[in-house]
Amino acid sequence: KQAMVRLRFFPLTMEEIPFPANYCVVACNSFIKHTSRSIFNERVTAYEIGMMLLKERFPEFANRLEHIRDINPHHLGVSPSQIYRMVKALPERISRAEIRRLLPDQAETLDRLFLMHDVPEDGYRIRGVCLFGIAECARSERCKDLLMRGEMEQVGRLKYISHDGDRVVTHKPDGSVIPWEDHISDRHLDRLIADVENEDVLRAQEAQILYQAGGYRCSCAELDLLVDLAKQVDGVAGAGLSGGGLGGCVLTVVKEEAVDDLIE
Repeated sequence: KQAMVRLRFFPLTMEEIPFPANYCVVACNSFIKHTSRSIFNERVTAYEIGMMLLKERFPEFANRLEHIRDINPHHLGVSPSQIYRMVKALPERISRAEIRRLLPDQAETLDRLFLMHDVPEDGYRIRGVCLFGIAECARSERCKDLLMRGEMEQVGRLKYISHDGDRVVTHKPDGSVIPWEDHISDRHLDRLIADVENEDVLRAQEAQILYQAGGYRCSCAELDLLVDLAKQVDGVAGAGLSGGGLGGCVLTVVKEEAVDDLIE
């Protein structure tokens, strides 16, 4: 009997979820070694700063915001559109000097966080990183139900969206490579707010939080290539990088009968 293990933290719990017998997971090695952890630590710092700013700007929720998973409609008792308004209140990019100006009471914490990584050239990607994390938590919640029902195409769709949140490039079938656009602008969020509140069921559904990629951006061109190749194979439900990215492996969910085609 196949199963996936669902881990939860704070507190640590473990739960086995049945995995359909006609599917398997194939690890595809990019042969790229993980680069410096500075980039990963920078993204973690973006989460921390995002949480600090949200507590400052939405004090009515401050005592209920401890982890990024807490930014969800059910926990806060709000609509999805309010979550998007909270994300919109975060800066797209921000420098260390500006962060210190906005959070003068957090100097000691900021000093500790800034020691963990190099200064990002274009500033911290607060908005994109936080939207990615919020949406990842929503995807995790949905995946359990989808696995229990054996809806593997939907599981795969969420896996592709998750990888899009990490992308740096996309590879077209003709071999061309295009930089990936993950600009989370005010206009983009306003459109999501309008769509999620729309009476058109399809528009509202597509604007739900779990379908948003965000902009974590911890992939590399080789991982993106593996995902784009896997997507072209019949029988592949979904694919996405594993772990912290920056190299390593892509995990591909594929029907057992299509494994040889995927490897080829």
